[in-house]
Amino acid sequence: MSTRMPCLVLTLLLPVADIGADSLVIDSRRQWEQWQFPQGVIDLHEDGSVGLIRFHRNIDAVADARNFTHKNAAGNEVRGGISKAGSNPADAANILDADPETWWQPDPAADVDSWRIEIDLGRLVQASTIRLHFPDNDEAVPLREFTVLASEGTRQTIGKDLVLFSRVGGTTLPNEETLIEIQLTTVEPGNATGDHLVTTTDDTLTHMPVQYVRIVSQTKNPGGALADVEVIALGDNIGLGTIERGGTLRGGSNTQNITNLADGSASLWWSGRGRPIPWRESGHVVRVGPGSHLLGRLSGDARAILRLCDDGVPKFSADFLRVADIGWHTGSD
Repeated sequence: MSTRMPCLVLTLLLPVADIGADSLVIDSRRQWEQWQFPQGVIDLHEDGSVGLIRFHRNIDAVADARNFTHKNAAGNEVRGGISKAGSNPADAANILDADPETWWQPDPAADVDSWRIEIDLGRLVQASTIRLHFPDNDEAVPLREFTVLASEGTRQTIGKDLVLFSRVGGTTLPNEETLIEIQLTTVEPGNATGDHLVTTTDDTLTHMPVQYVRIVSQTKNPGGALADVEVIALGDNIGLGTIERGGTLRGGSNTQNITNLADGSASLWWSGRGRPIPWRESGHVVRVGPGSHLLGRLSGDARAILRLCDDGVPKFSADFLRVADIGWHTGSD
């Protein structure tokens, strides 16, 4: 079975008078920036050459976290990167540079509660693995006891940047390793508990929505340090920048806040409202082309990946739902 990837065709039009009898030469990025074209689809180089922006699978979302911004509760733009460092903030960015020869080392004189650091990925990603790299030399050694927490970034209180973290990994014995890998999953437990709880491979996903990662040391150890963090995600989200690229977003029952569907954040959402009748008549509909898969997050207590049939009809129905974000994760390796 063959796989067909989306094809992007870019057409640039010049008035004939501008070309004349000779060739038109563009030798700088600045010249291209005077043109009008869909944003986020072509890569402008300083020498005037142009290439297509590539979308990749299995990305490290930490590597380009500082390229993304989002709004905090006050409405201000916040750039991804280090969001908090309890100790030695001057060296905190060393865990983002993919360089094993640099590291963040908390102050040994600081209280153990300050031995923590937090990364903001700048946008919501579907993450499958978190990797922690530790130094081991005369100057720095691995953190011995720690906990790793993750959050998708949904605000728990309106108007405040208060998000809920879940433990996704950590030590049970003192750590001596320089590489720790944590596999992430999302389990849909259903409505049952205890002996009645049954899960299958169909409702356990090998990834989870993540925007923030926090590493908390449980104890202080001499020379304890962290060199790098990787967050491996399914791929680039081509849902980001949908409107800027000339795309469209349609809401069946509510068109307000519809752009929140493609903002890469779980803190803002689009709400679908309707009468207690089937979803089609209520307008609770999200349509994607045949064979597509829609990754999403239902706000509140319900978490889901929204899977679409090949005819574009959702496999779920509801009288009220809130969709915080959607993303199409595809691309070339």
